[in-house]
Amino acid sequence: MKIILRALMILGIVPTLTSANSQSLPPSEVIKGFLANLQSNNWTVDTIIAKYVIFKPVNNKNISTDERKRILKDALEYVSAELKNKEINVNDLVIERYNDADPSLKRMIIPPDEALQTYIAIDKKKGYVRYFLIEGKEIKSFTTFKEGKVFIVL
Repeated sequence: MKIILRALMILGIVPTLTSANSQSLPPSEVIKGFLANLQSNNWTVDTIIAKYVIFKPVNNKNISTDERKRILKDALEYVSAELKNKEINVNDLVIERYNDADPSLKRMIIPPDEALQTYIAIDKKKGYVRYFLIEGKEIKSFTTFKEGKVFIVL
């Protein structure tokens, strides 16, 4: 009898755990988690990829997966340094849907279907603005700015 009760308890718990894990985090939490990790001193490209960024190997004769990873690492280091230099408090960032943002922030040319998945992280006092394309509970793309130019990292 005890075995049957334990089996029923396990069967009742497992679907609950599965459904809790399969629910995606709100985009604002994904973005803030990503930025908080970059702001810390103990992140690696592999941990960021595992937790936050969609990074699939592609068969491309023009650029290798290792080269793509190096480019991503450079972009992550840039964002990390900027967060630290500007002393951004990640928890105070305002995260808005691109479509709902102030018109002055709608500088990017984004296809309508991707605009629904695009979010902006803003700290107006410190002049911090970043754009993120979210797919599920991961970041598909984000922007970096350097010397007045916009770079989109996919």
